[in-house]
Amino acid sequence: MKTTEIYFEELGYMAANQCATIKRVMEGQTYMNFQVNWSNYAGNCTLMCSTTYEASETEIRNFFLSALISKMAMIIK
Repeated sequence: MKTTEIYFEELGYMAANQCATIKRVMEGQTYMNFQVNWSNYAGNCTLMCSTTYEASETEIRNFFLSALISKMAMIIK
């Protein structure tokens, strides 16, 4: 089974606690079963997700961002 990894440089740098919150909200919570990680270079973190779901990188990227926005909006309410 192929694993697809996607880095979200377009979201800019985040703090590690922000990435940890995204991991808690997103990891394993959708049918794409995302695994969420981040790279941390001097406190500047870049978010990354991986999945074994069979889809194009664009579809995976769009679904991840859409699900993240939806889930974070529910937390804020």
